[in-house]
Amino acid sequence: MKYSSQNYSTALILGTKNVSSTELDIRVKNFLAQIVRNGDFSNISKILYQIEVDQAKALGGKVIDIEFAREMDRILPEELFKVFSQQDIVNIRINSKLIAGVRVTVNGEREFDNSLHGKLNKVFKFEAW
Repeated sequence: MKYSSQNYSTALILGTKNVSSTELDIRVKNFLAQIVRNGDFSNISKILYQIEVDQAKALGGKVIDIEFAREMDRILPEELFKVFSQQDIVNIRINSKLIAGVRVTVNGEREFDNSLHGKLNKVFKFEAW
């Protein structure tokens, strides 16, 4: 990447503060065009995630990604969202690679991995020593 996702995020957030909706559209289009010109469009998901994290932090919240191995029948989404503040952005998705369990990531940095896949990785790394 020519610039880090943090640099792109900061540029977009600072460049779109206190602008009209028409001006916002123009600035976002120019921002995306600049990412393409820099050859960084292949990293757009990282850039957008960093923007999401920075916006949540600015509002006093966090971005929480919750991955389940399969659909959860016992946990209703309403009950799950009661645990988090209104400023938090909660993304829930199914990840079949987990085999079983759940993985929670906060702001793309801290991770709680209670999945079978994560536990197996720890066991096999330990045995390699």
